[in-house]
Amino acid sequence: MVPASLAVLPSGHPMNSRERVIAQLRGEPVDRLPVMPITMMFAGDLAGIRYGDYCRDHRRLVEGQLVSSGQEF
Repeated sequence: MVPASLAVLPSGHPMNSRERVIAQLRGEPVDRLPVMPITMMFAGDLAGIRYGDYCRDHRRLVEGQLVSSGQEF
């Protein structure tokens, strides 16, 4: 059973990872934020954060993810 707080597809099924990413990119509701590890180096570079710092410091990781997603930091 899917909790009522989760976004579901019109079919009534919970979102899978692909559906979640596509919905997020379209600005549609998602059941949780998608995680895309492949963006780690890109996000760090875009935010001017060394990759080692990005991996070791959760605050830098969040900063990089926000910058790479176009959110204000």
